[in-house]
Amino acid sequence: MIITFSKRSFATLVLATTLAVGCDDENDSSVDGGGDASISEAGVAGTGGLGGTAAGGKSADTKFGSVSVDQALSSNSYRASAAFGSSQGLQGSPGLTCTSKTEGACVISVCTAVDGGVAPDADATPDAGAVVAPQVGRIDITGGVEPVAIVPDATGQYAAVSGTKVLWTGATKLTFKAVGGTIAAFPQTELEAPLGITAIKVNGAAPPAFPAKATVAKAGPLSFMWTGGSAQVSLSVVQSLGGRTVAGVCTVAASAATLAVPATLLKELSPGDAITLVGQSVSKTVMAGAYATTLSALTSPDNSLILMTVQ
Repeated sequence: MIITFSKRSFATLVLATTLAVGCDDENDSSVDGGGDASISEAGVAGTGGLGGTAAGGKSADTKFGSVSVDQALSSNSYRASAAFGSSQGLQGSPGLTCTSKTEGACVISVCTAVDGGVAPDADATPDAGAVVAPQVGRIDITGGVEPVAIVPDATGQYAAVSGTKVLWTGATKLTFKAVGGTIAAFPQTELEAPLGITAIKVNGAAPPAFPAKATVAKAGPLSFMWTGGSAQVSLSVVQSLGGRTVAGVCTVAASAATLAVPATLLKELSPGDAITLVGQSVSKTVMAGAYATTLSALTSPDNSLILMTVQ
């Protein structure tokens, strides 16, 4: 019996669980209701968080989830999504093994298809042994210009909800609330919505407009600069080639105005295309039953989505 994940849900889990490391402006990424253990210490996004051990080994089952709402200023649009799972659910999936480590301000997760298999896809018809994914029932996100509701289907998967407008401007408090489902609801939680940064530069120059590509050497350097903003700035680098997915998330204070991608992350990337997203984010991690759940909001400014060719 396995828990199946769509590629979209898997990406959401990887990026949102790693987003919590070092970027909780309200409680230093501690888990509300769960003592003073950070997400890294809990193993969700720290060393071994998504893999724990080598293939065939055993590790404690870490349960985690994510609820995120992102808005893109350049396209006047927003997207909200949610997903819940466990480290053993990912590690035990046929043909998939995952590892995770922390390097400075970044968390690097790598998942690889093994034994000739491919990562399971929830878009396929589940077999008789498939297990419904865990879910917290309907999730409401309010406080923006319109309310947003994310609802699980019969398999426990949450379909993303999108809109063709900017969901917040100026000082805005977003409220996240769940009703409870196969797992307990997380407590109602508020986040101060992030505004945005401007004048993003890659290695000192303005990035090419999407879908043009910036060229990056595996040997580096790769650095990003910006102007303005408050709270945190998050940088996500994702590459999926040949059955291997690399996801790196780096988070620093917006006031730093610069972020250098560590050589460790660049070395994990293969020659080929990768995608980078830069934006201002806030997040908080709360407990939904036994699931450490990251609630996050992200504002992506103009030129925040950057395609790269790694050489």
